[in-house]
Amino acid sequence: MSEEKKSPPRHSTPAIFYKGLPYTDENLRFTRFPDALIRAMDIKGVRSSFWKFTLVAFRHLMIKINGKYPYEFTFTHAKLQNEYGLRSAAVSDFVYWYEVSGLFKIFHGYRSKLTEKGVATTMVYFPDSTAEDWFIFVNALGETYTRFKKAGKATSGKFHMSSPEESGGKTDARIAFQISLAVAVDNKRRQTNVVREEMAILADKAAAANGEPPPRHLPRLPMVNELYLKKMEREGHIHRNGDQLVWSTPRVETFLSKQLIEV
Repeated sequence: MSEEKKSPPRHSTPAIFYKGLPYTDENLRFTRFPDALIRAMDIKGVRSSFWKFTLVAFRHLMIKINGKYPYEFTFTHAKLQNEYGLRSAAVSDFVYWYEVSGLFKIFHGYRSKLTEKGVATTMVYFPDSTAEDWFIFVNALGETYTRFKKAGKATSGKFHMSSPEESGGKTDARIAFQISLAVAVDNKRRQTNVVREEMAILADKAAAANGEPPPRHLPRLPMVNELYLKKMEREGHIHRNGDQLVWSTPRVETFLSKQLIEV
């Protein structure tokens, strides 16, 4: 009589990718789509097709090759369209979003001619990404997407925010959205650092009052889009005005002037 199959546990534990630290939530790193992020799927403003793309990516990122996780997802738009029904324009959006997430390094693919085989796109995952890194990005994405929708503006490159006659066509919708998202991600990371500093001050005061040594504090989160934003400055999409980033394209400035805040 064959053994009865057991149901898998409802909550699996992500694997730890480095040793020497205690087994705590803060020290866990995700190797497959984490249970904790299931809650993020309810965040307003994040398209369901984005989550579908993310699940497909994790399916490929976390298949062991020769006993090791590759942390790479290599694909062509045609492959994702044929195998998963993901539209090419949507995939382009998602790749641009993940490029400023702080979670992936993107190597963009290309195809010079329709009759020739192109170069595939590769997304390299940073395996030390934490749940906090993910939630910062997803919340920034939801808020940025919602602001664009309220302004009645598209997020795809098919809709140009500025006509060539007005601004040389330098800033289309996809780039404008990516810039706004990059700023939002880094600003949320700054806000997290402010909270951490305030908590550290309170913890130090409490320890001093009790005659205890100061506790170990969480490190500051690094900014992940400083180089990208400098590149956008060099390309003429944005420029600095004191401590602020300002749109350089007139029509983008008109309806997205409040998207780029102090950095």
